[in-house]
Amino acid sequence: MALTGSADQALTDKLTTRGLKSAAVRSWTGPDGQELVATVAVWESHLLATGIGAQAAEMLLSTEGARAWTPKELGGSRGARVDTDETREQRLSFAVGPNTVYVRATGPVEDDVVVTAAEQLITYAEARYGR
Repeated sequence: MALTGSADQALTDKLTTRGLKSAAVRSWTGPDGQELVATVAVWESHLLATGIGAQAAEMLLSTEGARAWTPKELGGSRGARVDTDETREQRLSFAVGPNTVYVRATGPVEDDVVVTAAEQLITYAEARYGR
């Protein structure tokens, strides 16, 4: 399940060779096709946590209609979003020490749900591991 919530063993193996030490992933689905995936991943360094988390979020920028997204409540986060008639997806990443907090939502998920999920995980990571 690595960082994205997808059951992709090749991706998990690749991330492990890049310094992934452990990860916890939780996903939820809703009745209207919503999905929210929240991840906390532990890396060998803050630099890796920042860079790989940002890459995961910013990969969405190659999708037509995508744009960068940094919610005002989460300065320092790296994110991207697509809001078209066919696609709605938000991705958000934030590093706390060697930890990446990563939240991905697809379907009709409100921004505040994505931001709140990220804020709660960031608060926990800061309390547990320091900033």
